[in-house]
Amino acid sequence: MNWFNYRNWIFFLDRKFSSTSLSLDGEGYKKLVEDVLKLLQTHLEKTTNLLQNQDLLPEEVSESVRVAVGRTELLLKKRMAQFTKQLHSHLNPATADKLTTLNDLHGLWTLVDIQLADIRNCFEQVEKSRLIGWQTPRQTLTTAASMPSLLLPPTSRRPSTENGHKVLLPKPLGLKNVDSAANKEKELQRKAVIEAKRQELNRQRRALIDAKRAELNNQKEELVIDKE
Repeated sequence: MNWFNYRNWIFFLDRKFSSTSLSLDGEGYKKLVEDVLKLLQTHLEKTTNLLQNQDLLPEEVSESVRVAVGRTELLLKKRMAQFTKQLHSHLNPATADKLTTLNDLHGLWTLVDIQLADIRNCFEQVEKSRLIGWQTPRQTLTTAASMPSLLLPPTSRRPSTENGHKVLLPKPLGLKNVDSAANKEKELQRKAVIEAKRQELNRQRRALIDAKRAELNNQKEELVIDKE
């Protein structure tokens, strides 16, 4: 495949795949797992081909790709395999050694959900690089020099001296108000993001505790069965 065809590849992990909605039943989780596995396997194939041509990529981009691959493989080999096994037990209780409840699946998926969120961030970095021709994304700083010239009155473009005499230039109009409004808006957005993150962390902590409890209960049941 031609190298430039890689520009058409999209590295995108839908946020719905990190949903821990309690409305999902066993069949809903089965469909969710199938969709996640299909997309992750596709991304692994793409990134494997990218790494085979990593001499054409900047080192920072190659590193982002390797991190995405490593964390995806870890999820598939451990947490996702564990969840798939428990899901099979839930959907086939007659053939299962022990019963896996829907609450068990909710808790286990929360652990998968945490890793999926991390993997999504990794692929977002790869996607940003892809969109700019596989270059390292750079943060663009906005300075006062980039403000619209309409905020400056025409007289401000006159020279600072005229016939040997200093000329006082009028101050730019509206800059202070614009900056104040922009700063206030940024502060509100920052607080909203912090609050959303706090709520998400609390939700993840509660779900993680429930998942750990379910896992411990399963281990205790296995020990009892072994002793019998």
